[in-house]
Amino acid sequence: MDNQFFVCVYFDGIILTITIECIFECRQQIAMRFNRNVLLDDMKGRINAKIVRCCERRISKLFYKFPISTDPIKFTKMELVNDEDVETMIALY
Repeated sequence: MDNQFFVCVYFDGIILTITIECIFECRQQIAMRFNRNVLLDDMKGRINAKIVRCCERRISKLFYKFPISTDPIKFTKMELVNDEDVETMIALY
């Protein structure tokens, strides 16, 4: 299990950006598990396959939300556009 990580995919919603933080407001979410060496195209393909089954929609972009402050807790976002971005996301995980 050490070579895998879990994600919660939020979709069918919006990302609100307020000063330096962001809020994901979404109607639906799914939990998924990936290997740490996953490539972006493979990740998108698996997410699309799962989303299409439940609501017949597809993703156009992937964003990663990560904490930048803990008191109070605040998040920022990073768009995943290539395999290096996925590696960064996993390193922050």
